Amino acid sequence: MMKHLTYTVGLLIVCPFLTFSQTTYYSQGPGSWDDVGRWNTEPDGSGTTLVESGSPYGDSLANFIIQEGDEVTLDGRTQVNNLTVPSTGKLYRGSGTLTYVEVYGAEINIEGQLGDGNANDGISLEINGAACEITGNGQVDLKRLRKGDESTEAVTDLTISTDINLRYGDSRSNYRTALYNNATSQAFDLTIASGATVSVLGDGTNPGSISIDGTSGVSGTFATERLYGTFTINGTLVVSGDVFFRTDNNDVASTAGIDEGNISFIVNGTLKVGGEIIGNSTGDGDGVASLQLNSGSTLELSGATNFIDIHPDNNEVLIDAHATIVYAGSSTQQIFEGITYRDLKLSGGGDKELTSDIIVSNTLILESGDVLTGANKLIVESTASDAIQGGSENSYVVGNLQRAVDASTTYAFPIGQGGDADGYNPFTLEVMAGLSGTETVEASFTSAMETIDEERTCETDEGTQRLSYACAVGTWDITSNDFSYEITLQPSAATQADCPNEGVSLFPSIRKVEGGDQSLGCNEGIADVPFNSFSTFSIAYAALAVAAPVELLGFDVEAQGTAAVLWWATATETNNSHFEIERSSDGFSYEVIARVEGMSTAFEAQEYSYTDSMAGPGWHYYRLKQVDLNGEYVYFTIREVELSGRSSLQAAVLIGYPNPADNYYKMEMEIPDPKNAMIKVFDLRGNQIYHAMIANCASGYNAIEMDVSTWQSGIYMYMITAGADVIRGKIVKT
Repeated sequence: MMKHLTYTVGLLIVCPFLTFSQTTYYSQGPGSWDDVGRWNTEPDGSGTTLVESGSPYGDSLANFIIQEGDEVTLDGRTQVNNLTVPSTGKLYRGSGTLTYVEVYGAEINIEGQLGDGNANDGISLEINGAACEITGNGQVDLKRLRKGDESTEAVTDLTISTDINLRYGDSRSNYRTALYNNATSQAFDLTIASGATVSVLGDGTNPGSISIDGTSGVSGTFATERLYGTFTINGTLVVSGDVFFRTDNNDVASTAGIDEGNISFIVNGTLKVGGEIIGNSTGDGDGVASLQLNSGSTLELSGATNFIDIHPDNNEVLIDAHATIVYAGSSTQQIFEGITYRDLKLSGGGDKELTSDIIVSNTLILESGDVLTGANKLIVESTASDAIQGGSENSYVVGNLQRAVDASTTYAFPIGQGGDADGYNPFTLEVMAGLSGTETVEASFTSAMETIDEERTCETDEGTQRLSYACAVGTWDITSNDFSYEITLQPSAATQADCPNEGVSLFPSIRKVEGGDQSLGCNEGIADVPFNSFSTFSIAYAALAVAAPVELLGFDVEAQGTAAVLWWATATETNNSHFEIERSSDGFSYEVIARVEGMSTAFEAQEYSYTDSMAGPGWHYYRLKQVDLNGEYVYFTIREVELSGRSSLQAAVLIGYPNPADNYYKMEMEIPDPKNAMIKVFDLRGNQIYHAMIANCASGYNAIEMDVSTWQSGIYMYMITAGADVIRGKIVKT
């Protein structure tokens, strides 16, 4: 019986001992961590003093508290269970040497300051326990943060519930990151809580990057070294450098049901990436790196290419229908083609390039930076009127914009060319009738002159006015099926530069009627009448005079040798002072080269001519300006001519046809020296779209035929080189 009682008492003594809490040490004033007498079990120093015996300092089973007003510097690697820094306390390294505080407990509470607030302080955190949370309202500036190789836990869960800055930076060639897993065959599961922001800032010279599988996403031999885990972003993660979205692990299902090999970035809040998201280029291992954007999340990208080395066997991007992707680079960015975007926002000021057709299913937001589509299209599938938001001279589509439309709605088309404020030439389209479902309208703008070959009149409250010429330096190319709609052009000042009394008020809407012609009102521009869709039309100017002072019978120009001969005739003239002849070599900038006196008032036909022998070889554009006695004026249709100015010993294009071309364009040439004869064709932005040697080129007469069926409508410039000769000219594509 006594033996039994003694055994029972023994149990009563042992149980409290097994549940005894960890020792807590308090700092005893400012100074170095390993100073004699630095740590005591009582705040006032009356307890037991910790005796340090060399690095690692501290005690992995003990809690450490920096007391109010104490500033403690690290001398080397230090181990703690829990760490507390109150509001006026501070723990930092004091130099740039990378030094870890190894944490084995459940809490790091920072109300004061952890780190010295700059990249020159090397203090870092290594999480080695099963679960830990970083809390507090203080300032946390670390060099690096990782799960450490000292951990014995299969899975470490770290929750960050406060703002943290990571200030480790490195060049991409070294592939060393600021946030990563450093524990072989163990998982690091990181959660950034809602409302918390982790900023991977870099060191001021190099940006900071992150990975899960080791310091670069490639930890070593994939069959033996597995560093895996999940980063869940409920708050905000800002990465100035790269996200290593890759692993060389094999996926091994453990007995605990853990996928020992896969890594995941799960975004419920916001992920901002200043560099690139770098995937598996080789496909080593069968582990999968997954980027998952959930409903309400935002991925903001500022890198040049954003996604690189994405491998279909090892990388997957999963985007919820209600996630937003933002391209926010200040320099040119490529829009990743492997995604169907629901909400796409463009900001940051840099241009955005398309390498393929890009589809936006819901909302396109144009904040800053232009979209350069090239031969591709930016497609907006939503029929909501606000499916395209923003759009300004600071952000518009340079190239091809296609959007879906439905009945009785007004849609904005923020398009232009040139990529600057003067190039912004948008329009709005209002659906009128004849549309019961959904249609698409595709549009682009080209800085090129269109002309009106016929004199036309329109009626206003002031009486009859005439549409006399196309004055705008630009054309809109708008394609749709047959339904009724109305278009209102909003040309830029540069586009209107040659229009008298320039201003948007001169250019109201143009109406297309289903199954019929358009309604052509005053001050409206159109290239062809009738038409089935708005295609390659420009702005025309309606002369403000009720009675036309000059009734023009015709105006033409032709090449005669090295000179251009202009001819025009009038049916009647009223108060006609004179004509001015203007010449341009590019179709944009004109200069006055001659003045021809008018007849003042005449009621019978008058003929005029002028020979320009000073133009020189090449293409030239002429326009005729008629000036009244009171100084008012009007321009007539622009004409163009090519003057060769060449001797018989130089290469020359004899004829090019048809012009404009539809499917094929043929050129007949005289080439004295056929050596290395070739042709190159460029669009108006200088991009080469065609390049070919002239096959079987012989000295003398040659002919070539080009397939232009896939070219976009517009004006193209060609350059033919043969021996020492160079021929330049233009091709118009319908």
